Amino acid sequence: MTASLRRLGVVGALALAGCELEPDRVASYTGSDEVADPDTSEDSTAEDSMAENPTTDDTTDDSTTDDPTPEDPPTCVGDCPCEGPLCSQTCTPELQNFCDMECPPGSTCLQTCESDFCSSDCFSGSNCTAQCLTGACTMDCQGAASCDVACLGMQPCHMTCAYTGSCHMSCPLGNCSMFCVGSSCTLDECPVGCTIFCAAGSECTVDCSDPMACTIEYI
Repeated sequence: MTASLRRLGVVGALALAGCELEPDRVASYTGSDEVADPDTSEDSTAEDSMAENPTTDDTTDDSTTDDPTPEDPPTCVGDCPCEGPLCSQTCTPELQNFCDMECPPGSTCLQTCESDFCSSDCFSGSNCTAQCLTGACTMDCQGAASCDVACLGMQPCHMTCAYTGSCHMSCPLGNCSMFCVGSSCTLDECPVGCTIFCAAGSECTVDCSDPMACTIEYI
């Protein structure tokens, strides 16, 4: 006890004299064996926080995207060149009074016409079908595989087949015509006023209930 008081007295005297002692010297006079280290609590807290909550630049995206649904066959209304290989066109009076369809080579095309007039153009290797429900229709086939026209309206229809494998026309109300060049052409149905103009190298056939209603003119 007496030794401790003496050491404290020495420290106090030195302090009053304006002397600064190193921490270890103060410890030696006060009897303390430990020297206070600089405050490292903030650094240790930061390290502990990083250890408990590691961060990473990598991010994961758990979102999933739906697979695209298969596309339907191309369908167009009004005037449209079909992109093939399968195309259908619908033409109504609400849309416009006239529609045209172009069927590219090697494609299959269907035209349904409810307007006053529709036309279709069919090219090499294509297969074309036209249903003319009310008005007049024309179909022009150039080197196509097959062409068919059903003329069901009150207006006459016309079909041209040039170097086409097979052409058929039905005209139940009459007054339809076909122009056939280097093709096989058949007029399936017509009550009155139907004619096939048959050029050299063509095969032309009429299949009408009244033979006088359908005629073949060789040109």
